[in-house]
Amino acid sequence: MLDDKQLNQIREAGFKAEKNERGCAQCVLLAVKDTYDVPPEIFKAASGLSGGIALTGEGPCGAFIGGAMLIGHMWGRSLDKLGDKRSMRTAAEHVRKFKEYFDAEYGSFHCADVQRKIMGQGGFKLYLPDEYARFESLGGHDDKCTNVVANAGVWLAKTIDKINALEPKE
Repeated sequence: MLDDKQLNQIREAGFKAEKNERGCAQCVLLAVKDTYDVPPEIFKAASGLSGGIALTGEGPCGAFIGGAMLIGHMWGRSLDKLGDKRSMRTAAEHVRKFKEYFDAEYGSFHCADVQRKIMGQGGFKLYLPDEYARFESLGGHDDKCTNVVANAGVWLAKTIDKINALEPKE
């Protein structure tokens, strides 16, 4: 189990990554990369999934998606075992555990809802310069989405820790 110091390091890494690098889906993976194996392919695949998917503000929070991708990588069904419905269901169950943190803190895991909770408005189309500027003026990368990514990194680590504690050791 991770201790408070390790969780704090994950929190700080997530905050710093989102503040400096941007891309919440990738930044949550950066937050936990020193603790868990984050394959380069998973990191790269998360490239277009930030800002409510493709910067549209219309889908799930990118930090949630990045975490879900890592959980799926760790427990999901592989291409060579498509008949393995059990591991697909197991991964989905684990992703729902991760989602519970978003629901408890923000009332939702949807980008627009999270933004409304932390900024008073949401659904920013971050690919539009005027909307991006408004997002930034509300603290998007100062202390808003940076804290969401920081929280998501900690929640992802806690979720993985809980799963690992419950799974029988081989």
